[in-house]
Amino acid sequence: MAPTKRYRDLLTTSRAWKFFGVAWIGRVGIAMTTLSLVWMVHDARGSFAVAGIVTGCFAFAEAVVGPQVARLVDAFGQSRIVPLQSLLHAAIVVLLCISAYSDMPSLVLCVAAIAAGATIPQFGALSATRWAYILRDKPKTNLTAAFSLESIANSLAFMAGPVLVSALGAQGLSLAAQLGAACCILFAGVLLSLLRQTDPGSASLSKNTVNNPVNARKGFPIAIIAIIAMNLSIGIFFGSNQVAVTGFTISVGSPELAPVVFLCASLAGLTGAMVYGRIASAQPAHVRLVRVSLALSLTSLALPFVPSVAILIPVIVLCELFVPPTLVNLNVLMESHASRRKLTQAFTWANSASAAGAAIASASAGALVDYQGPSGGFFVLATGTTLVFAISLALWARTSHQTNRLEQS
Repeated sequence: MAPTKRYRDLLTTSRAWKFFGVAWIGRVGIAMTTLSLVWMVHDARGSFAVAGIVTGCFAFAEAVVGPQVARLVDAFGQSRIVPLQSLLHAAIVVLLCISAYSDMPSLVLCVAAIAAGATIPQFGALSATRWAYILRDKPKTNLTAAFSLESIANSLAFMAGPVLVSALGAQGLSLAAQLGAACCILFAGVLLSLLRQTDPGSASLSKNTVNNPVNARKGFPIAIIAIIAMNLSIGIFFGSNQVAVTGFTISVGSPELAPVVFLCASLAGLTGAMVYGRIASAQPAHVRLVRVSLALSLTSLALPFVPSVAILIPVIVLCELFVPPTLVNLNVLMESHASRRKLTQAFTWANSASAAGAAIASASAGALVDYQGPSGGFFVLATGTTLVFAISLALWARTSHQTNRLEQS
């Protein structure tokens, strides 16, 4: 099958392009939210310290409360919960903006940020759950390609969002950036509620799914814990990456090259996602994950030893090529092991784990840059990727052992 036809066929399956496109708009809003919060609070209060604390409160609430909201989404359907969630989030963001530009104490800002983080929809999890539903009777290679599309969409959103926020912030329009992010989220949430045909929790679909034994499967708790742990570990990669690259380029006297490194890395990630989604493989996801995570680990282990930016760029480009395939197989594994009735919650837990890993890694990488020099942050990055490989290898061994026992019995 031609590569372009493969993606085209996926997007036309049950008119998936509709929820895929709507979710991308929501993703852009999410990609804008945190950075616009930093810009807006700094503009309003004149303090990066306050901006950092407020943003941290937002991220913490998103990571902790997100899976609990996802439980409601799984129970009552996206079409019922997401529009209300999006509307509540938009209203809280307006209150947050008013609080920022008033004389209210910073504590009020933190409370508002916590409420905003607790109500922000997880469009990546919502979209992934819909893909799993419409492709439930298709070969797993289709799901792999679909999650590759998800990776492409996520990469594009997190390229476009920060650029837009930075452009508006530089013009003194940080408030517009914050409200624009909320509008994107609200718009996507409302539109997503209208697409009931692909909503796994819709009442119109429940009759078709309730008697399906596959949908009722409980999954394997240890496997799901391992998958969440690997998502936390890949979050360590994401969280340390920006700090490590920035610290390295500044320490070697080339801070102007940091954007070049990030651009090359982003383009490599997009390429990796596009290429991997076109590869049809009959191998199980846990086998593919071991291979791609090994490649990711080996390339990242070279980063702490690069002597210059000229060497850093090709090494980090090679490293970034293997990030999307790793994420794709983690999503495929989660879909395989989690109960269909709790799939949104499972994907959201994975996202929360990644966010937690990123938060831990950011602080750790910054400290190592200060104490160990330019390459210090890359040791944190390499630790994260090595953990992904080690856990994937353990999961592969456990799965293989279980398979052999079943065959022998």
